[in-house]
Amino acid sequence: MKRKNLLWMIAAALTCGLATMTLTACSDDDDNNDAHEGQPLYDVANIKVIESGRISVTDFYQRLIQSATEGNADEDEMLTEFYQQQLAGIKAYEQYLRDSLANVSGANGSEGADTDGKSMTYSYEWTTIRYTTTDVDGNNIECSELLVWPYNAVCNPNPDHVVIGCHCTITSNFERPSNFSNLGHKNDVNMLACFANPVSQEALVIVPDYQGYGATHGDSHPYCNREVTARQVIDGVKAGITYFEKYEKKLEKNWKSVAVGYSQGGAVAAGVLRYAQEHGLSDLCLAGAVCGDGPYDPVATLKQYIQDDRLYMPVAAALLLKGAVDTNPRMRELGCRYEDFCTKDYVDTGIFTWLKDKEMTTEDIQQRLIQIGCDPLDFYEYRGNFFMYVWSKAKEGFYPFTKDVSKTEYDFDRSSDKALSFCKVGQCFKQGVIDYFKEGKVGGDVPTEKLKALEQCLKENQLYYSWKPSKDSGFTFFHSTKDEVVPVCNAEAVDAAWSAGASDLPFAYYKYDNKRTYYHVATGSAFYVSYCGSKVNDILKGKWKGGRHTEKGGITY
Repeated sequence: MKRKNLLWMIAAALTCGLATMTLTACSDDDDNNDAHEGQPLYDVANIKVIESGRISVTDFYQRLIQSATEGNADEDEMLTEFYQQQLAGIKAYEQYLRDSLANVSGANGSEGADTDGKSMTYSYEWTTIRYTTTDVDGNNIECSELLVWPYNAVCNPNPDHVVIGCHCTITSNFERPSNFSNLGHKNDVNMLACFANPVSQEALVIVPDYQGYGATHGDSHPYCNREVTARQVIDGVKAGITYFEKYEKKLEKNWKSVAVGYSQGGAVAAGVLRYAQEHGLSDLCLAGAVCGDGPYDPVATLKQYIQDDRLYMPVAAALLLKGAVDTNPRMRELGCRYEDFCTKDYVDTGIFTWLKDKEMTTEDIQQRLIQIGCDPLDFYEYRGNFFMYVWSKAKEGFYPFTKDVSKTEYDFDRSSDKALSFCKVGQCFKQGVIDYFKEGKVGGDVPTEKLKALEQCLKENQLYYSWKPSKDSGFTFFHSTKDEVVPVCNAEAVDAAWSAGASDLPFAYYKYDNKRTYYHVATGSAFYVSYCGSKVNDILKGKWKGGRHTEKGGITY
């Protein structure tokens, strides 16, 4: 046995009392690693390595902490504390291991501290690859993705599970997962990467760029196209595992995978589990999915928007329609256009051009839409009537943000139980769309056949459309009861569809009811820093149980 491995085993035995952190003893010798049996999941000839790197876990967290402390929102506070806790755990464990090796190898532990000339600092290794999959028409396309896994110089552990990371809605190509080394502290890809933490989860994390980003940034993004995106993600996972086991390390014997995602990522993670079960993909060893505030029912979401007469994130309407018009076969057959369903004022803002260019984030788009009613000449000389409503703390109400009222004192008053800004549904959708989805009326300003095609497209992308999961699949839903962007009706629709006649629910439904962090973005941070990891562990350890639960007070900022 190598001296390096002997030192590691002794140190591991000395540190086994640290219950909150777990490490797996391993060897550098290939014949001591249990490889995944059977044929490779993917043809390695269709994999291309684009970029690789290694980053100190300490440097990784310090960079994110510095970025988070510059913000002043609740989610910035949450993430600052979360990353600080992660960093403290890494430093404490590293020091404990260093001291343990010192006791074994000498007075000051210098031999163990720099084993084989390598620093003991824990690191993330990462790489971006390209892989071949197919688009909505069955044509081969080359997509890209990120892989992250743990490394340390004393023992380079083999991951014992795979986290399939499904990222949230992005509109800027800069935010893509394969741009890992440049992403900010709020980006959920960095939160997903924490599953590769070398002193806790030790997972291989695979996060595909959805079609329309990364290698396919010139393509239309099939937003909310459940089947296509799930299939492409699964192809990416197979390619990622194949690359990892051929060129990096081996996964431990009996490894499992769990799909994880929030917002759009929640719907994609759920779609991945559905697709794997429908097609009998046992080679993924998929134990379940942990999904946060996802749009599982586009029909219910649209109807809720219409009922409330508020769109808190108007870009969602454009993404939904663009995905349907660009990728649904029936809608393309009918020659559907955005203008068929959207008002001229909404189209003329330039929002569909922004989505095509993929240069602006969702926050950039929201701010531009807010300002457009007040300073139209700064935005493509827009002269329409689109405007947003913004909360005025002074007047205790929402008011149009236009030139006429631009001197009104606007502020975000969290105690008002209101979100920051919204537009009326009629500012985005034509009246014919509103009448059809509200009351089933036809014959308005949108052709009936196009309305029906849109409705069918949305129905087909309901998670529960013509399907119900197996009872042992570890399906876990987490949803804020007051989510203003992806309303809770999405989780309630899944609950209603799958609970009828079931003695044991084939899913776990967690209602999130917190007084401070219940809006969509803040809930996303709470999901990752306080709840997601424990639910993944429950699934991996076979402790998952279906049922309805309530999460309260986990975040107190």
